[in-house]
Amino acid sequence: MNMKRYLLLLLSCGSLGAAAQSLALHSPDGRLRLAVTLAADGRPDYALSFAGRPVLQPSALGFRLAAPAASLQRFRLLGADSSSHDASWKPVWGEYASIRDQHKELRLRLEGRERNIRVNVVFRLFNEGLGFRYEFPEQEGLNHFIVAEESTQFRLTGDHTAFWIPGDYDSNEYPYHRSTLSAVDAGKGELATEIGLRRIIAPNAVQTPLMLKTGDGLYVNIHEAALVN
Repeated sequence: MNMKRYLLLLLSCGSLGAAAQSLALHSPDGRLRLAVTLAADGRPDYALSFAGRPVLQPSALGFRLAAPAASLQRFRLLGADSSSHDASWKPVWGEYASIRDQHKELRLRLEGRERNIRVNVVFRLFNEGLGFRYEFPEQEGLNHFIVAEESTQFRLTGDHTAFWIPGDYDSNEYPYHRSTLSAVDAGKGELATEIGLRRIIAPNAVQTPLMLKTGDGLYVNIHEAALVN
């Protein structure tokens, strides 16, 4: 996809001051589509569709910092860059001798409107799914910070069937439960009583990966990525 036309669109929208700014990206095979929007008030969201079917509705991005005290919910767009990647890497062990890493990347360079704190949001769109992360680039006055709350949302298209275990700081040794997402309750049901050390986070907290199945048979998995150090 030629991202230059989207960057030109952003520049023309930015000159209007109060207009929303939008970018789009497709997976290498074209079936997944990512849409990222910066609303007129500076609030960012992202949405994902697969083969024309919505997977995630527009979902919020952002943070609230405790120190320095700052609400990173509204931003100015400083710039956007896109790139493609296609290479292979060899795992230490596993079912495959070589794994292909093919994706499109969209990097948004943002600056908070209330505090001039810069944040990058990096999206990578694979044929198999979407990954994204926040980066706090090196900047003056932000050598250390404490995150009070993350505002990332996953706004699903329905009350999907969920396959889940309770979120627990100490153990993953639970039998999996199957229920609608709205019926998840880690505080009730037949939890594994033989586990000696348990510390369930909250009744509606589940462990990742969380697998979901939509009414029309699409499986959706939500998991952490780039777990380094």
